[in-house]
Amino acid sequence: MKNHFDIDEIKDRLKIWDVMRHFGHDVPEVCRAVRSPMREERHPSFSIFADGMLAKDHATGDSYDVILLFEALQGCNRHEAIVGCGQLAGMAADEVPSDMAIPTPPKSRVRQENNGVKSKFIEQLGENAEQHREDMIATALQHLRNGRGPLVEFATSKGLTLDFMQSMVEAGLIGVFEHRSLRRPAIAWLFHNDHFGFGCKLRLDPKASRLTFWWQGKSQHHLFGEQLIPRAEIGSNDKPKILLTEGESDCLAVAQMGHMAAGVTGSQVMPDPRVTHLLLSGKRIGVWYDQDKAGREGAAKIQQHLLTHTTGSIVRSDLGAKVPESLDISDCNKKWQSKFTQYVNEELDKLDKDNKHTTPSNPS
Repeated sequence: MKNHFDIDEIKDRLKIWDVMRHFGHDVPEVCRAVRSPMREERHPSFSIFADGMLAKDHATGDSYDVILLFEALQGCNRHEAIVGCGQLAGMAADEVPSDMAIPTPPKSRVRQENNGVKSKFIEQLGENAEQHREDMIATALQHLRNGRGPLVEFATSKGLTLDFMQSMVEAGLIGVFEHRSLRRPAIAWLFHNDHFGFGCKLRLDPKASRLTFWWQGKSQHHLFGEQLIPRAEIGSNDKPKILLTEGESDCLAVAQMGHMAAGVTGSQVMPDPRVTHLLLSGKRIGVWYDQDKAGREGAAKIQQHLLTHTTGSIVRSDLGAKVPESLDISDCNKKWQSKFTQYVNEELDKLDKDNKHTTPSNPS
């Protein structure tokens, strides 16, 4: 029976908005937050990102590609969703291989009991986190002085010193938020750039990055550590080096080693081109994502994104190749300390020797 479709080709051809429109949801062909196709709602909570390839339901924490979304909206099994997407994409089917097995859907990475935390929180406090910024910073400093709280737990788990964490709090990158709508104080990752202003993402569990939500702002609108990134002189030959990491924890680990770093706020996030150009033009950029398959693919995509949207930059995405697949930068920082710091220094030295992947200084 000819009902086999190439999954990679489906994902190349179809976008999230194509699937939503197929099921009667009128959405624009842009990456943005829209009203969820899963339920009636007053405020958009369904984010489309990664150039339309992925979406996240912020009310439930569930993530979707086009096949998973088709499966959820159709109420069918995985194979039926693949076939449906293939037909929607106008593809020709092949015969199904005899050994083909349809994998089971992945479980949501956010526990169900946390689904209502954000909605309850926003209902009580609104979406303006900026008015709480000074209090969050003051609370974080108090926790560090007392040697307690989620920020101390986080630092200990990542091999970061409390003195370094204090410097990051004082620089306006980190806070701690306390409120009765939360079971315990939450770490607040703080952001600010010239295009999108203030942003705040709350991390509910100091030892589990999956339990997070954006209070103000969106993942593609910010880079973690953006407040500390100096604007480069585009035409200058003296290009500062910066390591672009996958997430906040890895960014902090690199910064503690004394290097300039910025964290992309999601493994599949492509930062807004305006932010990319503003913060990363005129620099030598080393992309260091996790060394698993997803990380390597993400690094290649973000490299192309940087080459497209920065001016006068040099970009490499092959750093950290010796790191085991199961470990990220912060894991290695805690495990090997000075030995790993030396390895990071050696990897960053590659940026001084390579001019192959360069963006034009005077784009037309």
